[in-house]
Amino acid sequence: MHINDILTQLGKTVDNQNRVSLVGTLGSYSRKGRVFSRTAPNTFGLIELGQKESTEVDLPETFGKMEQ
Repeated sequence: MHINDILTQLGKTVDNQNRVSLVGTLGSYSRKGRVFSRTAPNTFGLIELGQKESTEVDLPETFGKMEQ
């Protein structure tokens, strides 16, 4: 679930301060392999539901190329 959806479900305002705070907390759990996994940027899942960490990053073909 995306961080904005989680904040909405918690009844919190979707602002930078709340996003940064919650991402930090959930990210800490996911790095330790406890309860949550980070399935995509700013997206978290529950380990018990079988949601695995995403190691793949999809970048656009133009990523890192300078415009002419």
